[in-house]
Amino acid sequence: MRISNPMITNTMMININRNMGKMSDYYNQLSTGKRIQFTSDDPIIAARALKFRTSVKETQQYQKNVNQGISWMEITEKGFSNVNSIIEKVRELCVQGATDTYGYEDRKKIGAVVDSLWEQLGLEMNITYTGRYVFSGYRTDKPPVITEDSGEQYTVAQHFSVGDVQETKSYQNLSPTGDPIVNDIKIIKLPYNSTNNGLAGVTVSGFGAAVSKSASDPTAYDGSALTYIEETGEVVFPSGAAIPDTFDVNYQINSLKKGDLNPEVYFESTRLSDGQYFDMAGQSLEYEFGVNTRVDINSLAKDVYTDKFYADLKDFVKFINSVQVSSETELAALGVTGQAATDTITKQQQAAQVALQDRFSDMLAMMDEYSKTVSKEHADLGSRMNRLELIENRLMDDEVTYTSLLSKNEDTDYMEVIMNLKSAESIYQASLQTGAKIIQMTLANFIS
Repeated sequence: MRISNPMITNTMMININRNMGKMSDYYNQLSTGKRIQFTSDDPIIAARALKFRTSVKETQQYQKNVNQGISWMEITEKGFSNVNSIIEKVRELCVQGATDTYGYEDRKKIGAVVDSLWEQLGLEMNITYTGRYVFSGYRTDKPPVITEDSGEQYTVAQHFSVGDVQETKSYQNLSPTGDPIVNDIKIIKLPYNSTNNGLAGVTVSGFGAAVSKSASDPTAYDGSALTYIEETGEVVFPSGAAIPDTFDVNYQINSLKKGDLNPEVYFESTRLSDGQYFDMAGQSLEYEFGVNTRVDINSLAKDVYTDKFYADLKDFVKFINSVQVSSETELAALGVTGQAATDTITKQQQAAQVALQDRFSDMLAMMDEYSKTVSKEHADLGSRMNRLELIENRLMDDEVTYTSLLSKNEDTDYMEVIMNLKSAESIYQASLQTGAKIIQMTLANFIS
């Protein structure tokens, strides 16, 4: 009997410990709320739990991406709204300037207002979200419109189509006493010029190098050759020239001024200081909102405030400022007085009125086209915002679904666990009582 006592005791202790372990498992389930504590407890449940947790985390991250994308788009949308308001205001001013009821001085004042609105457009393109420029494509550290003067030099390749060529009028008042010269011309407008930017080396594919001339040159608009006007950045085509469907204009910029378009954001260009090339392909910022679900969140300045829009406004303001009528004082200093002075001023005013009214009419048509362009881009942004809102709703539903599945997979059924725990406690207490009766101390335990 003494040999078997240790075997009975060991077996009893193993059973008691097993019962206590079972009871401990139920206590852990109650305290943690989870059915398993270790992968080995139930590998299938553990594997499912890992998968569901991953799905929940992914969904939560996608929701963060959606929130960031919508915030970015809301800032962009505000910029669009402001640009549309400016375009509408410029259009209203052009309607006023194109009517017969406005005189020379009135139209000059309108030009000054357009000048201030032109500057405001540049500010709207430079709006930021968390310190990043929203209209700059993936170059979010670069403003679309230059914010301070720079000595950086660039070579630029600018692409045009025949639809970009404008038929308009030039105005040259070469002498205070002479009649202004008004020419019908076909031009394209570059966003830079020699006066402000040291622009040089203008070449047009299919035409070769342009002859550089000053606006004060009487032959600047004679149509005899491809001509680059230094002060305005206009490229004037020869009279009767056959203009190809598409063509490129290449030139070099030697400096940039505040308010100029940033060539790194707008054009295929090369920065000469380090030879870095800037390509216009792949400018979209895409956020991931699900498996194989990516959406562009940005709009590009070159598609909204286009280089042609910028150049037209810039040229329009310069044209208005260039239209000048001699004063009696100026004429008197040149010895022109009396009726001769009156006749000279009248002729100049008539020519100025015609030139200004025609230019306001041209600008009115241009503003209608640019309004359509901006509205199209604005509508595209709105459709992408709507898509993100739908994705956001789906992700919220997905999170609820995955969380519910995770809960069903691993959460404890408290009523069942409590019943099992009470049963385990009873078994444990019974094993203790049985063991106490089997192993009783007698005098023989102390004799040996």
